[in-house]
Amino acid sequence: MAIPQQRTGNPLRDPPWTFRELWPAALAWSALGPVLAAGIVAFFYLLAGMDTSLAGRQLLFRWLLLSLFVGGGIFLGYLLYWSRGVRAMLFVALTACITCMSLAVLVWFLASLLHDGWAWMQFVQRAIEENNTALLERVRNFEQERAQELRRYDQAAQQARRQLQEQIAQLLQQAASPEARALAEQQAAELRHRTEQRLQRLRQRLEQNLERTEAEIRREYQLQYQPRTSAVAALGRFLTSPSSDNPTRTGIWPALVGSLYMALITLLVAVPIGVGAAIYLEEYARRNWLARLIEINLANLAGVPSVVYGILGAYIFVELLFQPIVDERGSFTIGWLQQLTEWLFGKEVQVAHRNTLGGGLTLAMLTLPVIIVTAQEALRAVPVSIRHAALALGATRWQMIAHHVLPYAFPNILTGVILAISRVLGEAAPLVLFGALLFLDYTPHLFSRFTVTPMQIYNWASRPQLEWRYCAAMASLVLLALLLSLNAAAILLRQRGQRRYRW
Repeated sequence: MAIPQQRTGNPLRDPPWTFRELWPAALAWSALGPVLAAGIVAFFYLLAGMDTSLAGRQLLFRWLLLSLFVGGGIFLGYLLYWSRGVRAMLFVALTACITCMSLAVLVWFLASLLHDGWAWMQFVQRAIEENNTALLERVRNFEQERAQELRRYDQAAQQARRQLQEQIAQLLQQAASPEARALAEQQAAELRHRTEQRLQRLRQRLEQNLERTEAEIRREYQLQYQPRTSAVAALGRFLTSPSSDNPTRTGIWPALVGSLYMALITLLVAVPIGVGAAIYLEEYARRNWLARLIEINLANLAGVPSVVYGILGAYIFVELLFQPIVDERGSFTIGWLQQLTEWLFGKEVQVAHRNTLGGGLTLAMLTLPVIIVTAQEALRAVPVSIRHAALALGATRWQMIAHHVLPYAFPNILTGVILAISRVLGEAAPLVLFGALLFLDYTPHLFSRFTVTPMQIYNWASRPQLEWRYCAAMASLVLLALLLSLNAAAILLRQRGQRRYRW
């Protein structure tokens, strides 16, 4: 039998309380629960004006329920206050429950996306097969209609010729003298000539209409007939087709190009500025109050909501930058800039105030604090001894940074950059306030209106038809695959860099 340890009252020397020692006292304190519950019930009963409509059973049930809740809270609170083991056990239990619930929600979400994506593939394949069948049937029906129209024309022409012969016979019978008969034959010849001309014009018009209809059917057949109906072909058309009002022929190409433009502009603008600012703050700037103020502001800017950056970008890049230099016809007022735009994107290019470049610069502002903070942490992770060794061997400060510090910090900097690009690909709120479109049926360029994949998904998901929900799920899977690919690339590059540079 274990001998209970003697307690001196000093928490530094006494062992921690165990559950076996605490539960009797906790149970005694929880006896205050019914008393407190009765006081709470009585208070609300008096506050309600002593409502006599409440029956005794209802009051008793409320008192029992509240007693159980308050007593259990007192019991658990007593144990948590006095026992570190109970606190640790409760923390582990809550962590396990939250983790399991999060994993369950994630699995359910991915399963729903995969189910809707599979439903989209089946729906698109079935729709393509039905459309191909309808096109082939229309071609066959047109051949039959053509033959029927020509047959109907021949019958009408024969009837017109018979009526003409009867009319000529009547004219010849009415002619009594040779002069009248000669005149009747002359009129009959004119009638035959006019009738043949009219029938010939009718046939030409009929053949022209049939040829025009055949050309339209051929053009529609060439545009809509899909020889490949596999799932891979359907996915390829979905990735390379523009947006459409038909869910079987719509695609995400304009939105995908817009998202790639956002990532490219952010990569070209935010990464050099962010890495350069991090190098200056870590390697050149003095550790004074100004440097500390800048770092505090950078940390705060990294936590600013993205909607604020959308408002700021709309004001700077639309109101102050592009609106003064773009006219109502959709052209730059600066001659060399308009010529450069026409040389890059064609003579018929249209320029917009809320264009792709402005949206990309807005997202570059959004990710710039994150890139600076990430690059700073990567530079701080490089040991100071490497810097001292390079300087001791006669290297300048820039040689030390370029040849020793940056190569060691490059994997972590690259990881932060890829994660920032992943955030850019998933952003929609700042671009909504900036003025991006929900529907775009042409490929955007650097100075045109644009859309991105998250906004295209929102547009399709907000429609009531089930087919558009399938399209939104498929676009979500494409975006999710792109983000997972970027994250996997970040992990592989970081591991490769860590294996290459060890200290």
